[in-house]
Amino acid sequence: MTQRTKPPFRADHVGSLLRTAALKEAREKRKSGEISAEKLTEIEDREIEVIIRKQEDTGLKSITDGDFRRISWNYDFLENLYNVESYLGERKIKFAASGPQSPLFPLPPFGVGANMAFRRDTLAAIGAFDVALGAGTPARAGEDTLALTMVLLAGYRIAYEPAALMRHHHRMDLDGLGDQMEGYGVGLTAYYAALLRHRPGVLPALLRLAPAALGYLRGGGDGPAAPRTDLPAGLLRRQRRGMLAGPLRYLRSMRTQARAALSARQPP
Repeated sequence: MTQRTKPPFRADHVGSLLRTAALKEAREKRKSGEISAEKLTEIEDREIEVIIRKQEDTGLKSITDGDFRRISWNYDFLENLYNVESYLGERKIKFAASGPQSPLFPLPPFGVGANMAFRRDTLAAIGAFDVALGAGTPARAGEDTLALTMVLLAGYRIAYEPAALMRHHHRMDLDGLGDQMEGYGVGLTAYYAALLRHRPGVLPALLRLAPAALGYLRGGGDGPAAPRTDLPAGLLRRQRRGMLAGPLRYLRSMRTQARAALSARQPP
């Protein structure tokens, strides 16, 4: 049998190709808010043309765009399934252009509180959960994120288990979604207030992260954790209103928990 030396070969053609340096740089600039979504699309178009010409010059009979518009081969599909929420845990994924994701900037989230487990000694070492955060408190959310941040700051690692599944309840109307987004906004800034209470020494590092946070709020970032800028203005206002209220809600929650603890210690 004569061996082929020219395409087509008997082989699978993988459609997802390595991102070019120009495309990776553009995504980082989009994440930090340095370029617009339209500019990113323009660069994607140009790089796709380059990769198509390369495939044609190689002699391939089937051509792909290299998946250059996708963030991840699986997340783009999974995150659009009904009642499925995706997040990035520690799977040796590089979150930033240089070094790992900061434990002080939980976007994308480190994990989801609805489905996580701790070693008992690790949880004891970080001081357990802050009961002034979370669902059912004025702070609305954030106890899981704070616990995971404290785990990372203490030098431990977070592992991602692909076999662990969770179901997340998504609101089916705008009023319910608005309440959820406001709660997430409250929880995010309440989390930062609690972090400064427990670890005041992180303040300089938080100030250094301020530009990245502002870029995120302006619509920078890509992938599952990117902020949605195509939502109705009323929903975004509720989210930001919640963020403004978060620290005061956390203080109120602290007082509520202190009164509850005092009452529990009193004899019947």
